[in-house]
Amino acid sequence: MIVEKGANLKKAASVSMRGMFANAGQLCISIERVYVERDVMDEFLQHLKNRLDKLVIAANYEYSTEFGSIISEKQVQKIDGHVKDAVAKGSKVFYGGKRLPEIGPLYYSPTVLLDVPEGAEVRENETFGPVVSVYPVDSVEEAIERANDTEYGLNSSVWGKTYKSGELIASQLETGTVAVEEGYVSAWESLHAPMGGQGISGISHRHGPEGILKYTDTTTVGVQRLVDTDGNGILPHRIWQKYFMPIITRFFVQA
Repeated sequence: MIVEKGANLKKAASVSMRGMFANAGQLCISIERVYVERDVMDEFLQHLKNRLDKLVIAANYEYSTEFGSIISEKQVQKIDGHVKDAVAKGSKVFYGGKRLPEIGPLYYSPTVLLDVPEGAEVRENETFGPVVSVYPVDSVEEAIERANDTEYGLNSSVWGKTYKSGELIASQLETGTVAVEEGYVSAWESLHAPMGGQGISGISHRHGPEGILKYTDTTTVGVQRLVDTDGNGILPHRIWQKYFMPIITRFFVQA
């Protein structure tokens, strides 16, 4: 995710929070890395904290509940392991970073990490849980370069100072989908458009014509009509190839 200086930071924090922590971060298109222009980093983080403080975490089936359980104990341990590894290597926990046994045995708090160094598990690999790392950048160009510096490429989120600016940033990101002014929904719900990944993220596409065609095998049938491409047996082969083959290829071959 990229946040440009001049973007609506309150909206970016509130809406992207869902992109980070919907289904407790257990979505293939969840936001895990956030690049924010340095001048607005603190303000963005404050808006994000304000929204997280109001997040409804509960063990029930009420529509008001916004954040639920992790799928298994094994996954909780992986999530907690990534957080502890990052902290051990110098990261700071800005928000969360712990299990929530008072709510349920497989609950883990929405977590925001800062100063995550190279080599940390959470920076190099997908966590698939409610953990997000936020990085300051000095320019949009740096944000784009760092966002593309990964072998993963499923989904990106962009918050620009204008729609046009957001679309320009989106056009330079190497992911299968990019949601502008959203976390993931605008691309995910576009059923007429293909949704897939780049790099090692996903195989082929779903939705759109590409989503149908991936289930088909292609066969090309070529039919030669009226004139034989090897010549008519009268003209020398050299003359036939030079003068008549281009005409035959263009007008008499039907596919």
